[in-house]
Amino acid sequence: MSFKLWLEQDTLQTLMALRPHMAAAAQRVYDAWEQGEHDEYNGGGICQDIAEAIADVIHAQFPGDYNAGTVSAQCGEQHVWVIMTVGNEGFEIDVPYSMYERGGGYTWQKIQGVKFEPNDIIIAPMDHQDAANALDYEGM
Repeated sequence: MSFKLWLEQDTLQTLMALRPHMAAAAQRVYDAWEQGEHDEYNGGGICQDIAEAIADVIHAQFPGDYNAGTVSAQCGEQHVWVIMTVGNEGFEIDVPYSMYERGGGYTWQKIQGVKFEPNDIIIAPMDHQDAANALDYEGM
C-alpha cells in the first residue's frame, strides 16, 4: 500500500470514528431549534449551526495539522457545510438539509422527530486544491 493511500484511509477512518460525536452535536442544535414566537432564526434554517457544531467536533478531537471550516454556496438552495484539508487531502462533511428542514431560500420549517445517527453524517473525499480554495475564499 502506498503512503498516500494509507494516509487517505487513516484520515477517513479518523473522521468516520468522529461521526457519532458529529451526530450528537447536530442533534443538540436541532433539539434547541424552536420555531414560532421565539424563533431565533426568524424562519430561517439551521444548516449553518449544524455545520459549525460539526466543525467544533473536528477542532476539539481531530489530531494533527489540518484546516477545517464552514463554507456556504447555492447548491439548489443556500446551504452551509464543512470542508477540511489534511496534508494533500480534502473532505466535505455534511448532513443533508433535507433530512431535518423543509423550505427554500431563507424560509425553512423544522421536520419534527428527527434523530441524527452517525450514518447521517456524509464524509466525502474531494480535491485538495478545491477544498483549500473554498476555505481560503471563506477566510479560513
